[in-house]
Amino acid sequence: MQHILYLHGFLSSPKSVKAQATKAYFEQHHSDVMLHIPELSNFPSQVEAQLLALIESTPALLEMGPSLTAGSWGGSLLPFLLESLGAKLC
Repeated sequence: MQHILYLHGFLSSPKSVKAQATKAYFEQHHSDVMLHIPELSNFPSQVEAQLLALIESTPALLEMGPSLTAGSWGGSLLPFLLESLGAKLC
C-alpha cells in the first residue's frame, strides 16, 4: 500500500474543505492509497519538528519514497521536508 502525506494550509486543518475533498478523491479513485492528513500547528516555529516526528513515527510514509501533496501553506513546507529526507523536489 502506498502512503501519501497531505500538508494542509496555514490556519487550516485536516477538516478543511480542500483536505476533505482530497481525502474523498483518494478513497473513491485510489483505495490502495493511505492518505495521512496530520493536524499541523498554527505556529510555524513548531511545524518543522512536528513533521520530522511524524515521519519518524510513521515509517510507511517513506517505504516507496516520499509521496507528498499539500494545500497553500503546506506547499511551502514541502522543500524543507524533502531536503530533510535527502530527497529532491521534482
